[in-house]
Amino acid sequence: MTMIKYITRAEMESKFSANYFGLTQHYSGSRPKIYIQKHLPKCVQESVLAHEKHHAKGNHGEFGAWIAGFKGNWKGFFLGIILSLTPSRLKMYPELVSFIALVAAFSSLAYFGSN
Repeated sequence: MTMIKYITRAEMESKFSANYFGLTQHYSGSRPKIYIQKHLPKCVQESVLAHEKHHAKGNHGEFGAWIAGFKGNWKGFFLGIILSLTPSRLKMYPELVSFIALVAAFSSLAYFGSN
């Protein structure tokens, strides 16, 4: 069984040297540990937890984890993307910046285009 721990932003930055919304730690011979920032809105926590549970199963690819996060709570998934659009967070994921911007742009177009 995976251990899940909700921690503050400061604890996340202190423990992992970055402002991750969530993180999964794998240790050889022990169960994975998932850390989630507790200040996040509940819907974002649910999405991040689904994302990290995907990683805890040994799936290290981000694309599959993003899909799991979307399925975990689609509103939290999109809100998480919006909350990630800050300079300090974007520089953590240089390979995903284009993808985040693309998802946010298409999500906005789909949402506002349907009204």
